[in-house]
Amino acid sequence: MEPLQFVSSLDAKKHILLLRNDPVFGKIIEFRFLENGLIKGESGLYLTHDEPQQVIEEMIKLDIDMRMYLKNKSLTILKLPKFDEDPDGILLGIEKFIQKTLSELKPPYRIVGRIISDISTELGMSVELVLERYLHSRFDSIAGSVLCTYNHNEIPKKDSLKWMDQLIKNHHAVIYANAPHKARAVLL
Repeated sequence: MEPLQFVSSLDAKKHILLLRNDPVFGKIIEFRFLENGLIKGESGLYLTHDEPQQVIEEMIKLDIDMRMYLKNKSLTILKLPKFDEDPDGILLGIEKFIQKTLSELKPPYRIVGRIISDISTELGMSVELVLERYLHSRFDSIAGSVLCTYNHNEIPKKDSLKWMDQLIKNHHAVIYANAPHKARAVLL
């Protein structure tokens, strides 16, 4: 199925893997995923390692106007903290962040993002996979859908098939977006 059609047709909560090579088309999918939920009355959360204003500017540049949802607070763009600076350690810091963030969201909700900014190393990818397994194993307690975003080129080249296999096994659906006319989405 075509990815934009796929995210438009979502009605049940899903843990979705977005693998992209085309950053612009990837952003369009992310923003459309959020927008479709917001139109349905869901709340939205966009997790970023950049400044929130930069994400807003990207939305406007792609002609996806979310200002109304930001104004009425049904959409939040949140810059992720530096978990490696948490005094309780990375994993406990992430767990506290996730629990606090989910408790503040009005269900049902849609979340876009990824916790670990640098997955180009085996360590970064390993930590991200631990988080994906944790989320996927507890997904029944999540009151919404989550779109986990990965740039295919950032995944460590060594054992890349192993990393991809593990990512796919810990999601309900996969969107592969290397270009608009070559992109596909599938439920697993």
